[in-house]
Amino acid sequence: MPTPQKEQKVKLIKEKLGQAQGFILTDFKGVTVKDISNLRRKLRAEKVEYRIFKNNLARIAISEFGYASIEKHLSGTTAIAIAYGDPIAPLKVLYEFEKVKKIPVKAGVINGEIFNADQLAVMRSIPAMPQLRSMFLSVLQSPARGFVTVISAGVRGFVQVLSQRAKKMEEGNA
Repeated sequence: MPTPQKEQKVKLIKEKLGQAQGFILTDFKGVTVKDISNLRRKLRAEKVEYRIFKNNLARIAISEFGYASIEKHLSGTTAIAIAYGDPIAPLKVLYEFEKVKKIPVKAGVINGEIFNADQLAVMRSIPAMPQLRSMFLSVLQSPARGFVTVISAGVRGFVQVLSQRAKKMEEGNA
């Protein structure tokens, strides 16, 4: 029989996961409280919450979202990085944090899709959304920029020819 406190915890987990763009399951075995505090501070700056819940309570909450295949990763020491903004942000912060202390990524859900640790490792190398937009716009602008350069080169060349001709005429009259 579930206690009211456990029901509240499950409800809290469901609310947090319902608001999230994604979440990442990590193993925090061997990580000190000081290191976790530093990690949480870095994650908070990226609109990510790093929480440790009881595996059974998290399993109940996650199962109600239909992520049954991720439940097998809820064993041992598991923490959940819940992303409210950019769903790739926790991966990038965890990757940077690995230089200080190894925190293995178990699995995750990003925009409703389940990913394993290998797939998430590939995703962390993808640039953030603002960088992707910037790259896309530069690709769109480059043909126009090239066209303007070609057009202006013709006009610039014509002006230079006229300028040289005017100089020769002035030298000839002088």
